[in-house]
Amino acid sequence: MIAGEEQSSPEKLLYLTSVDPDSGEACLSASSRVLIGVLSRDFDVAVGVIGPLDTRTLNHLRVTLGPYQVTGAYEPSRADQPFPEALEDLAKRRIGSKQVSARLQAAIQRKSREVWAVVVDDILAWPYLPAGFLGPVFYVAQQRFISESFSLSQRVLRSATNPSEYQREICDAAEAVFATPDVCRELSAAGVPFRKLQPNYERRTTPTTGEVDLSRSKPFLGYTGFLGDERNAASLHWFIDNIWTVLEDKVPKIELHVVGDSPTASLRQKMERFDNIIWHRGVTDEQLLTLRCRLVIEPLIYEAHVDSKLINAMVRGLPTITSEHALRRAHETLHQGVIAADSREDMVLSIMRLMNDTRHWHAIVREARKVADKLLPKFEMAHSLRRELARRKNPL
Repeated sequence: MIAGEEQSSPEKLLYLTSVDPDSGEACLSASSRVLIGVLSRDFDVAVGVIGPLDTRTLNHLRVTLGPYQVTGAYEPSRADQPFPEALEDLAKRRIGSKQVSARLQAAIQRKSREVWAVVVDDILAWPYLPAGFLGPVFYVAQQRFISESFSLSQRVLRSATNPSEYQREICDAAEAVFATPDVCRELSAAGVPFRKLQPNYERRTTPTTGEVDLSRSKPFLGYTGFLGDERNAASLHWFIDNIWTVLEDKVPKIELHVVGDSPTASLRQKMERFDNIIWHRGVTDEQLLTLRCRLVIEPLIYEAHVDSKLINAMVRGLPTITSEHALRRAHETLHQGVIAADSREDMVLSIMRLMNDTRHWHAIVREARKVADKLLPKFEMAHSLRRELARRKNPL
């Protein structure tokens, strides 16, 4: 940065979502967590959460996902109003109440004055859309609500209580609708204009298990990430100081290949002190395969948006070593796809075993692919939304 030049702050977004009853302590669905984590890399994201939760969970979401503010957990009030009839039964099942929180609605309305765009990722969050908001509103359809089948007389009586029709109205009102390819096809078949849908992702070329040849790899560890990020750099500092200095004495010919741009000055100086730590400019995961790395490290000691980082690591086709500290902050669906060490000694032993145990190596890769394949379409959808938001804000 040039002396005297002010660094611009990231643009602010408002993200509205709801509690996922099946996610336990994670509170939000894995898809919502990935979306918030990916968007928080480029934008200042304020999150409004609809449904039952407490202040401890709110703070946990802020720490683990990276938004600058999370709001929710308001007590009921006399000003609360019922959800639209079409959503009442769904709201009762999902969040235990048919009432729209007036206090949360007021907090969201105030926050909307600071943001330039709103993202809504759940049908139950749409009634909280700030009134009179003039900026773009994007809808993330995480599922397609299918009309229930009932007799003609029932249809007449219940036509106004159909979440499917309400979702169609949301799609009509939103600036654009983001969904996985399968959901996009269902929405299109239901009559949502194709121009509103965003199904065409710039799909990443990710290796499959069959493309990764263990016999051709070398005792190399790989890491990819933006090295100018202070939290990424801090985790690499931790790994080098606490793990690498032990590993290099225990594993012959071991090397650490760090792929990323703009390392902090202190990180670059530290890497230069080791002959067996090699820094490569660039940000492509394929470089780890070209370099014949055997494992990927993601310490994630200090970073936020852990979920998106772990998915990104798992789709590389190489076993991923992380910390138990990271896994405690991730959605439980990600726990089976990585090796999580609960101490420095455990991390060293886990790396050494994966360096030498072929069966264990292949088993971890298979588990990672199972987990990543389920979430990869949503991960790509999150990046598609991120790119579109960036394009809308900076069209040139």
